[in-house]
Amino acid sequence: MNRAAQVAQAILTPDPELTDVGNAERLVRHVGQDIRYAEGLGWLVWDGKRWKPDVLRDVVEYAKLAAKAIFSEAVRAESEERQKAIAKWALKSQERTKIESMIALARSDPAVATEAEEFDSD
Repeated sequence: MNRAAQVAQAILTPDPELTDVGNAERLVRHVGQDIRYAEGLGWLVWDGKRWKPDVLRDVVEYAKLAAKAIFSEAVRAESEERQKAIAKWALKSQERTKIESMIALARSDPAVATEAEEFDSD
């Protein structure tokens, strides 16, 4: 499957699983258009005009927001049991290790992974 097809599939998929990989998918869904990861450059964020190194750790803040947003998935759950499971995951996802895992796994997502050569030095 090519990169565009992978991105399209991720967009069309219902709520991600309650896993670290699912959380990485959530992060990319929330802010994938504004973040990129390139080996050698690290995380880059779009400032509305250009890609800038993420010196302020915006990606960490985005990940925290993505973790908190999991609670909104509980509202849409079809059963009380599923609501409880999602709410429990939402709380666990706010732990430092889960935030770090979300960010680390998002680095390779086709929607954000890129090559350093794609960025010029202007």
